[in-house]
Amino acid sequence: MSLKENEKNISRVDFRTETSPARGFLVRVMRRGEKYQKFFGDKSFGGKTKALSAAKKFRDEVLAQYRGFSKRELAEKVSVRNTSGVVGVRYAEEFHGVGKGRRIYGFWVASWNPTAGTRKTKRFSIDKYGDDEAMRLAIKAREDGVRAAKS
Repeated sequence: MSLKENEKNISRVDFRTETSPARGFLVRVMRRGEKYQKFFGDKSFGGKTKALSAAKKFRDEVLAQYRGFSKRELAEKVSVRNTSGVVGVRYAEEFHGVGKGRRIYGFWVASWNPTAGTRKTKRFSIDKYGDDEAMRLAIKAREDGVRAAKS
C-alpha cells in the first residue's frame, strides 16, 4: 500500500520488536512549535484500511483545531539557525586559491522573493565595507527588496 498526496503527515510503519511486530500508520503534525503524533496499529483498528481511515480522521481533526503559520508568518519568523538575527540576511564565505595562496572572502548576503518562485540576492564584501557596514547594507537591501516586492 503506497501513500498518496491525500495522506500527507501520515507514514506507514512496519517493524518488528522482540515481542511482536508493529504495523500501522503514524500521524505527525507540527503546529506552531507543538508536535501532535499518534500511532494507529493495523491490529488495533481491524486492518490496514481501517487504521488508515482512523489516522486520516485524527490528522484532519488536528489540522482543523490547530492553525499553522501563514506563509507571511513563516517568512518573517527568525529561524534558530539564523546567525545574523535578521530574517533574510546571512554571513557567507568564499574560498579562492589553494595551499598558501588560499584566500577567504567574507560577505553579508541579503535575500528576498520579489515574486512567487523567484529569489533575489545581494552580497556585500567585508573586505570592501568592513563587517558592520557590510551587514548594515545587507539588512537595508533586504528591507528595500521586501518593500519593493509588496508594492
